[in-house]
Amino acid sequence: MLALLLTGCAAQPSDRGPADEPDFSLPADLRVKEGFVQSRADLEALSSETTFITSGEHGSVDLSSDDLHALARFPRLRRLHLRHCRGIGNAGMDYIAARTSLEDLDLSGCLALTGAGIAKLSTLRNLRELRINFCPKIRRADVEQLQRELPRADIVWSSDDPPLGAPPNHPGR
Repeated sequence: MLALLLTGCAAQPSDRGPADEPDFSLPADLRVKEGFVQSRADLEALSSETTFITSGEHGSVDLSSDDLHALARFPRLRRLHLRHCRGIGNAGMDYIAARTSLEDLDLSGCLALTGAGIAKLSTLRNLRELRINFCPKIRRADVEQLQRELPRADIVWSSDDPPLGAPPNHPGR
């Protein structure tokens, strides 16, 4: 006869089902807390426990480099996807570089970003993936230098050729 004893699994009943079903959800400190942002107000409204912030697939015309000072509120931030946020440039990289817990960063389509900006990211020693596609002001030499400084990171870069599903054609500001 085989017996399986699970102790403590149902110690805290979940509101997702009957109390006699075990709760196998992740502990609170391991759950992904995601935030979708389009503006500074959205960033400021997120919980400080947020671990993943995204501007979505189409980005934002409202987010700027200055708005990124709000990232200081997120000590556990591990993933930051700011695709196609045309207002984000080199000045914003100072705020991103201060988030040393970052593991995944997507700045694809941030058209104002240059090699001087991505050089500031060399402090992100936990970074494992950086996507900087469709950033026409970044040169191959800039990417190669950053790769030498962050050898554990996978850097995905294409020059100024738009990727499949090219960035949205936001109206000019």
